[in-house]
Amino acid sequence: MTRLLTFAVLLAVLAAPAAEISGVSFPDQLAIGDAAVPLRGTAVMKWKRMIKVHASATWLPTGQTDALADVPKAFELHYFHDIDAADFRTATEESLAASSSPEAIVALRPRIDRFNALYQDIKEGQRYRLTYRPGVGTELAKDGTPLGTIEGADFAQAIFGIWLGPKAIDDDFRDRVLGR
Repeated sequence: MTRLLTFAVLLAVLAAPAAEISGVSFPDQLAIGDAAVPLRGTAVMKWKRMIKVHASATWLPTGQTDALADVPKAFELHYFHDIDAADFRTATEESLAASSSPEAIVALRPRIDRFNALYQDIKEGQRYRLTYRPGVGTELAKDGTPLGTIEGADFAQAIFGIWLGPKAIDDDFRDRVLGR
């Protein structure tokens, strides 16, 4: 009986999520291709500093300091409100315009358009995850179901840069989700 109880406790500890923020749990690592990538940090994005929009987490290789480098990585957003696909497209366009150069936007335009076409309506409690695999591209998944992959390290740098780059939409959020 003692062995069974010890095994049950051990199993519960190993299955526990690495982080919980605002009631949202994230795993301590993700398998990205052949790599086991650890959780780097979590944060909650607030609109007008009052209304929670999403809880997010970032996974980066151990020791990686540049979140936009050509390495396996993931960024997940758990939404606290329903959001229409059209609103995601608008927000992506506006955020890319603010965080990327006009020349980069022109070069990425066909891939941005393909990415924007992947968006679906989100209901409260659903998640989007961006996962980048070097040499493969950036996958957008909704609640674990892949919606499509956009090729290119330059595209990954631009799309992850919205939240994690030097011109991120919120520096404090960026620093927290990167564990700084």
